Amino acid sequence: MNNRYGQEEERKEEEESIPQEKACEEEEPKEEETKKEAEEDLEKTCEEELEICRRQLLRLRADFDNYRKRMQKDKEDSIRHALDSYTLDLLQVVDNLERALKSSDSARKDGLKDGVSMVHKQLMSVLEKEGVKEIDCVGLPFDPSLQECVMTVCDPNSPEDRVVEINQKGYTRHGRVIRPAMVVVSRQEE
Repeated sequence: MNNRYGQEEERKEEEESIPQEKACEEEEPKEEETKKEAEEDLEKTCEEELEICRRQLLRLRADFDNYRKRMQKDKEDSIRHALDSYTLDLLQVVDNLERALKSSDSARKDGLKDGVSMVHKQLMSVLEKEGVKEIDCVGLPFDPSLQECVMTVCDPNSPEDRVVEINQKGYTRHGRVIRPAMVVVSRQEE
């Protein structure tokens, strides 16, 4: 009996030790799986953060490129418009030359008129090279962004709010008004 009893005890011990060994074997894979999951999570998190950083870098590059382009455009605009006041002073000279030409029309034609005419043409050529253009407005509707009305006249032959006469020419430089035209505008009789 002793033998039998001893064998039963050994069997019980073996049976009890088997689940413990199985439990140990099961714990090791669980630990490995947990480590793998943690590594995968870490890798995934790192990849997400890397992608976020890449997007931010691309945005910063685009922002900087836009800033650089905007600064270049502002610089070009500043250079282009820096001469506006100088051009305005030159336009007063043009006005005086044109007045001299008008007053010499009634006098006899001589070398003075020809000389003044040549200077006027040369000066206008220089201004045109710098982007200065005369505002053409006779017969067109009055436009307050290009003209200043200095007087109105009743003119039955012209439609309402039309420019009928220019008192002083207006000019633009590179599409920007540097001096509006001083004009006479038609109105209908009341």
